[in-house]
Amino acid sequence: MATAAAQHCRKVYYGKLLDLIASLEDAEASGDLARRLRVLTHPGAGGGGREVGYLPVTRHGATLFFQLIAARYERCSTVLASSGRFEEWSQFLGDEMMAT
Repeated sequence: MATAAAQHCRKVYYGKLLDLIASLEDAEASGDLARRLRVLTHPGAGGGGREVGYLPVTRHGATLFFQLIAARYERCSTVLASSGRFEEWSQFLGDEMMAT
């Protein structure tokens, strides 16, 4: 899906969830989180994440991921790939409410 979107001149972020969270943590540490979230929530940007649920994330990383998803909500599409069932996301995010 990310390739098809890019072929149609759409901006796409495609990568591993842990890499995305690391980029959010780095931006937060440098005081640049708000700008990073704006970049990742640009209406023309498609979102992609792979290996969601493959490795657990820290509680703080899950909070940053939640902030990103909340910022993208009703603004642009987000595609996440996971080999696990959605019901299992609370296990790797460490919070059932966040996974909901």
